[in-house]
Amino acid sequence: MLLLDSLPYLIKRVHRSQWLPLYRLIKSDGNNVSTKIRRIQGDINKLAADLSTFIPKDKIIVKAPNNQIWLKGDYLHDLRDWFTVRGF
Repeated sequence: MLLLDSLPYLIKRVHRSQWLPLYRLIKSDGNNVSTKIRRIQGDINKLAADLSTFIPKDKIIVKAPNNQIWLKGDYLHDLRDWFTVRGF
């Protein structure tokens, strides 16, 4: 398990529920699914690089001004497991 202090980024959990800020977005036609990571603090580009170990780079969109990363596709459960193993 990685030490959170050694990582250059942090994912803050949602205040009341303590859930990870991961969201699945489905467009009205039901075929266009994306996943959003919110509440990122620190080096967002390093997080994107770490995610690219199991998500193709062409599926990762970094929105630095909003501190968000958008992923083309449904990666909600994969991300939840990945963050949980790392202690977030």
